[in-house]
Amino acid sequence: MRQEKFSPVLTPFVDNRVDLKKLRTHAENLLHKGIDGFFVCGSTSLSPSLSFSERMSIIQTFGDIPERVIFQVGSLNLEETLELARTGKKLGIRAIAAFPPYYYTNIPQYFIEKYYLEISKIYPTFVYNFPAATGKDVSPETVSSVNRAGGNLVGIKETVNDPAHMLSFKLEFGKDFKVFSGPDLLIMNAVRIGLDGVVASSTNYVPDVVCRIFNSSNIDEMTGLQRKITDLVSLARRYGQLSSNYALVEALQGYNVGDPREPIFPLTKEQKSEVTTKAMEIIKQ
Repeated sequence: MRQEKFSPVLTPFVDNRVDLKKLRTHAENLLHKGIDGFFVCGSTSLSPSLSFSERMSIIQTFGDIPERVIFQVGSLNLEETLELARTGKKLGIRAIAAFPPYYYTNIPQYFIEKYYLEISKIYPTFVYNFPAATGKDVSPETVSSVNRAGGNLVGIKETVNDPAHMLSFKLEFGKDFKVFSGPDLLIMNAVRIGLDGVVASSTNYVPDVVCRIFNSSNIDEMTGLQRKITDLVSLARRYGQLSSNYALVEALQGYNVGDPREPIFPLTKEQKSEVTTKAMEIIKQ
């Protein structure tokens, strides 16, 4: 089984507008560094702040490498979600993905199943399970129910801090159902327990370190590499992880990938300097 490294690629903003040129430049660097593909318009990409037309333009930017793209189409507007899914199908991308409807706490289970059924009938779909953000924890039972009704849920991106939760999908559905781990702190675990891959935000700023974890068979080396990523994530969280992701790309990859979009604000000049200094110290350890 080939385990894959997908990047939840950052969306670059300049003056609060999406910069597609910076996006493509960043993506090409990650491919050159060994990343297999892109999870587009997810949480790290600041999806909730993107308009429908912006998401359409972003997926078109990857139209020449469709096999390397999983396109997150989920939203609170089912009709827009279905149109995005149809666009992914026209482009022939690897798959689409969708987080469950969020914000509202009383969404009935039957609608969540209808939501995934309607989306996955259009194109093979990954569940994007991020209960800390959406308030919904998609279970294997939900996946089974959708697929029994004629849906086509083919995998899951699990942004949970429990490897056993991830394995429950693998054990329930077998090798053809792809299970990708989301948390950066569990990259080594995902590789070791035999998941299908990761969708980790650290691929944006240390793609080489992530690739070395995948390529290593030495547990001590893997542990040391995972420690670097863990320390970088801890650093980012001290300053605000979503904002720090942009600063870390510039510090560790050597180019500007724009800024986040308000209400996520870029780091100050002083904060960026501190993050850069501390990140370089971590890498050199």
